[in-house]
Amino acid sequence: MNRFILAVAFLIVSYTAASASSCSQLYPNNFQYTGNTTELCNSFYVVQFDEKNNIPLFSAELLKPNQPSVTRSNDFHPDVRLNKEVRAENSDYDATGYDKGHMTPAEDASTAQEMHDTFLLSNMTPQSPILNRQPWRMLEEAVHKQVNASSHPIHIVTGAIYSKGEFHAIGFHHIQIPVAYYKIIYLDSGIETYYAVNSNSAVVQKVNAADLQKYVPFTIR
Repeated sequence: MNRFILAVAFLIVSYTAASASSCSQLYPNNFQYTGNTTELCNSFYVVQFDEKNNIPLFSAELLKPNQPSVTRSNDFHPDVRLNKEVRAENSDYDATGYDKGHMTPAEDASTAQEMHDTFLLSNMTPQSPILNRQPWRMLEEAVHKQVNASSHPIHIVTGAIYSKGEFHAIGFHHIQIPVAYYKIIYLDSGIETYYAVNSNSAVVQKVNAADLQKYVPFTIR
């Protein structure tokens, strides 16, 4: 694994046993997580949002194979379920040099409502443009191919990793910039885990679940 991931102190949210969820079907089987976060259930994915630090920690989705395509909307909009003091606004990203990077991709949507849901700003983090548009997008496309080769829906968890100490943020609402990202795909053949530093020079690495585990606020299984 890249030495960067070993050198940075990360924000890990405390957790105990699984709590009741309003959209438990969107999480992988036996998924257990309880943190000081707000669960935001959407049409086909869910986000765990840390209102204290104004950051989405991770999203979980159930992606079905061979879904119909839908026109990309690009209708980025604030999540009104969150308090206005902590929710991101489009203006927070203006002239920052960062993309509004999806946690759950827009390309995973199969209906207009699902597409609209993916453009909630609670599903975004400040992501380096080249990472967002090239290697991370290529990873998302590769995951689609894997899911389409399956005979049933596949669970996917996408997360952002944040610095525990000094950190950088953008905008009036101090949207914290992740230092890295991970993606976990729950395939029939086993779990695949990926990692990328949040920089324009980053590449996506396939990593061992055991190496990633210490930076993820739930048990990978």
